[in-house]
Parts: sequence; C-alpha cells; structure tokens
Amino acid sequence: MIADDCIVAPSATVEDCDLLSIADVVAATGVSRQTVHGWIQRGHLPIATDDGPAHFKRADVRRLQELRRHASSSNMRMATIRQWLETKDAHRPH
Repeated sequence: MIADDCIVAPSATVEDCDLLSIADVVAATGVSRQTVHGWIQRGHLPIATDDGPAHFKRADVRRLQELRRHASSSNMRMATIRQWLETKDAHRPH
C-alpha cells in the first residue's frame, strides 16, 4: 500500500503533488530497484519530474499495481494489459 504522505520537489506545482521516489515505489510494490528501473525502460512507469532525482506520480504507481494484478491473474503480459486499460480509459466519460 502507498503511504499518504506527499513528496514535492521545490519547483513542483499543486498538480505535481503526490510524487514518490524510487525507494517509495520499491516499498509500495515489494519489488527491487532493478525491477522499477525495468518498468521505467519499458514504459510501464513514467517519470514525473524533469530534473533531479526521478519521482513518480502516485496515480501512475497505483495504475502499475493494477497492471500487475491483471497480468498475474490473467496470465497476460503487462504491455497487453496496459494497452487494454488505455483503451478503456479513452472511452470513459470525463
């Protein structure tokens, strides 16, 4: 589970609130730093900051956790599940 505290870079705006460090992502997901770096490289976890240490939006980490749950329960690849979720989100009313 992701803690409710908020990490905000000095240059961040209110929209950037709820940023998590790599260590926070590791703690929230129970995986290694190497796995988190792999998710970043494969596009599963976008970096939310442009400068300084990488930070991630809490919503993106929660979405990744949803991807992992779907992937493990359906025996599908995370990239396939991500595409399905993006299509589902595109049809959701705003």
